[in-house]
Amino acid sequence: MPRVLSHVELGAPEGSAGRRDPQTEGRLSYVEEFTSFVLGNPDVHARQIRSLTLHWNAIVPLPPVSKGHVEHIPSLVEVIRHASNLRKLNISMAESLFELSAALFDVIVSHDRLRTLELTYVSEKALALLAGMKSGLEEIALEGFRDDSPFDFACLRPHMATLKVFRMRRFQTMRSPRVGDVWGRVHTLELHKCHDYLPEAVTSLPRAFPHVHVLSIRTLWGQGVSMPPIAWPSVKALELSLVCLNLTTPIRFLRLDRVHGAGLPLQFFEHLQPSALTLDMHRSHWLPRVQAASSLRTTLRYLQLQSSEITWLVDGQSNQLKKLSKLRLRALVAISMCTYVTDYAPEAQESIARHLVAFFPSVKLVGFGYDKSVSGALHFPPTTWYRVGRKPKTKGADGVVIEAALPTESATIIEYVENLIGRAK
Repeated sequence: MPRVLSHVELGAPEGSAGRRDPQTEGRLSYVEEFTSFVLGNPDVHARQIRSLTLHWNAIVPLPPVSKGHVEHIPSLVEVIRHASNLRKLNISMAESLFELSAALFDVIVSHDRLRTLELTYVSEKALALLAGMKSGLEEIALEGFRDDSPFDFACLRPHMATLKVFRMRRFQTMRSPRVGDVWGRVHTLELHKCHDYLPEAVTSLPRAFPHVHVLSIRTLWGQGVSMPPIAWPSVKALELSLVCLNLTTPIRFLRLDRVHGAGLPLQFFEHLQPSALTLDMHRSHWLPRVQAASSLRTTLRYLQLQSSEITWLVDGQSNQLKKLSKLRLRALVAISMCTYVTDYAPEAQESIARHLVAFFPSVKLVGFGYDKSVSGALHFPPTTWYRVGRKPKTKGADGVVIEAALPTESATIIEYVENLIGRAK
């Protein structure tokens, strides 16, 4: 039983078929059966639970709220109370559940062994829970703020000595962390889907999070406003979408999604000097900045190009590739294509690889992969690699040999790229 009970999920994940029909008869019966089973011998069964997820319809806190939906809350509270080895808790519709049950709020606040807390649909009570918790959390993820109030980092103060990962998604805006508030152990900081542009708050982050290695900031409505220069020496992997972060210290990995050229500093790439770089080929605002970065000739070893259609990229946007090739990226070892939905036969991949090698003659490996839109993923490793060989040109042949690479041959470059991005701990 320990393996069965160690990771428990109750309810239907968002986006599943169950979400469309929350009133299905029997949907909640297994919640009742589970709590009855655990509470039948809590000293044994509850202690085996290390991870618990309450999906949005494990208890449906949406009007109309029937008695049948709410009656399971006290049993779940008792399960959590007895789960002394619980380390990870994930709650959807958190704010509504805390409003329905003060006991649920209290049992989580008093839990002293939690390490990871993920809350979806949050507001005052959820933030008050963070501010009042006894256990110092190592990872916090908040998603979907119910109101427009700016997020205040003060609620994270109880976790200053322990917090390592902080993720926040779908929020309106945030206040600058107060002077003196420092989360010195945080190595991963992700701020996604912010509705308002927030240059002042962002420029204060290096002071509050001085040892971040992986930084990802994605807003919904960028304004192309240039930020003042920021020195953040600890950052090694950086992802930006609609944010013109003027970082002046070198990094190892850079992923640019959507960028406003008006706000991106001209010396952006010259300052960052990335060894690995992912670019969105549908938007070329970054091109003049890349062309102005002479340092990329000697620092860039891996280049990933994002496009919904590889053939369209190669055939229709060759002008961009030609401009990139003029940089003479002599340190470039590998290049990969990252698509979204389209699959390509090996023959087509070999043809595209040959086309790319004509632009980047130093490349030894060409990869093909897919953007899986995984939360928290900065890089999507190619699933297929091709080895590039060269031999003397002959009549009717360009001297380039494209062959499918063995996993052992491409493992080195995959390991290299993953180390560049590496989730430092």
